[in-house]
Amino acid sequence: MRASWRAWLSGDTARLGPWWVNYAWTIVFGTMCAIGFTFLNVALNAGDAAAHPSTGWTRFRINMIISLSIALSIRLMFAAGARVVGNARLRGWGKARRSVYFTIVPALGTAIGWPLGLYWAIASTFAATSRSTGPMPSSQASRLPF
Repeated sequence: MRASWRAWLSGDTARLGPWWVNYAWTIVFGTMCAIGFTFLNVALNAGDAAAHPSTGWTRFRINMIISLSIALSIRLMFAAGARVVGNARLRGWGKARRSVYFTIVPALGTAIGWPLGLYWAIASTFAATSRSTGPMPSSQASRLPF
């Protein structure tokens, strides 16, 4: 298990375990990011009267959707890059070229995953709100936790 985690972190070593293990580690990492961002959100909004503890689950759900969409889009970009470039060829690149590769791929994955995750988070929040209370008035929409 430790070896598969290290292979996941390195990004260019051969996959250890079944084909889905890299995606499982990506989901674990995205979940840890969502938990961290939720704690950060709660801590930074502790003095805000609108930041009621009951919104904690909603905040976690929003952070989870956004974190997983970013993490999985980055993972898919790395999977596509591995097919295009190849892991053996990538390992043969110099430090500067590898640094550019390992900077651009996560940046592009974030640029793709963040807006998608935000869109999905907003859509799911409105859907959950309208299911439980009916259509959301515009006065309540301004108090959403994001």
